[in-house]
Amino acid sequence: MRPLTLVAVLSIAAAALPNGRPAAELLARVSSVDGNVIHVANGLIAIDARNAEIVWHGSASTIAAVTKGSLIIATLNAASLPATATRINVVRPSDVQLAGPVMAVDAAHGTLMILGLTIAVDAGTRFDPNAKGLAQVKPGQMLSVDANRNGNRLVADAVGVVPLHNVAVDRRHEAAHGARSRLTRGALIR
Repeated sequence: MRPLTLVAVLSIAAAALPNGRPAAELLARVSSVDGNVIHVANGLIAIDARNAEIVWHGSASTIAAVTKGSLIIATLNAASLPATATRINVVRPSDVQLAGPVMAVDAAHGTLMILGLTIAVDAGTRFDPNAKGLAQVKPGQMLSVDANRNGNRLVADAVGVVPLHNVAVDRRHEAAHGARSRLTRGALIR
């Protein structure tokens, strides 16, 4: 069992909730889920998600998307105890997250190649609206991919188009900090 890595950040957001109360954000790895209550920090913090909007990979979802080990960004009503969420963004951990130009696409076999790695696409793969599906992916297109190992192959969990402005930002960052520098997910990884 790998040790729990907890990153918790509370910050007052610039905007208020619809009820006028200040909002706060919590970034944490999920310890467990009990109905509509999400536990983080090995159960020390409970988040009531009963009325929360839940978003997974940019799409509306349900509490079922929140699983043990998921990383969440919760917008909370700062004045409520226990913590009441108005929005939960879910990021499931993937074995690998990568971004780069598509080297090849084999729609007949349901694969694409990025950084020399062949990645399978299946019925469970989510595509962002700009990618639409494997049939629309073209060599040279910039994609970000979250993938998991399944046997001896990688299977894409989510595929997204990297906007061109991220490429420009990465090139400016690289020029300032060197070719071995790395930006966050969604930009090119060198």
